[in-house]
Amino acid sequence: MQVGESQSRGFEWEVSGHIRENWNLAAGYAYSDAKVTADINPLAIGARLPHAARHSAHIWTRYNVISGPLDGLGIGGGIIYVGDRVSTLPSSPDSPIFRLPGYHSLDLALYYSHGDYDFSMKVANLLDDEYFIAAQSAVEVQPGSPRSVSFTLKKNF
Repeated sequence: MQVGESQSRGFEWEVSGHIRENWNLAAGYAYSDAKVTADINPLAIGARLPHAARHSAHIWTRYNVISGPLDGLGIGGGIIYVGDRVSTLPSSPDSPIFRLPGYHSLDLALYYSHGDYDFSMKVANLLDDEYFIAAQSAVEVQPGSPRSVSFTLKKNF
């Protein structure tokens, strides 16, 4: 949605590293106060910027087996969270503001490396939660992806 001018203030933090040699973790959080600061519609000034969540966060961890009969096997998992968002700006003093609820998605992955080959399987939105990623109005809503499974086989040269 086009607006005259907008401003976003907030902060983000991200941390990643190894808990142990074979176990890593990445996590982050963002707070964003995004507002319309100038527009031809005076009712829009000061309103939250459409589709900008105030709060979002993620965490991902991966554990790799590095010895023994399961050497080369890895498992990972994580969750993302996106807070509620508005999808419209006020057009009149009585116009309703359409809001999209916040959502979370849980993902899992399995990895296996052997020689020059890497195999991975990822399950996105494991719990098959219904969520919405965008909307232009109350009747034009874009749903998020349902549960999906993807496989990758890679040969290293």
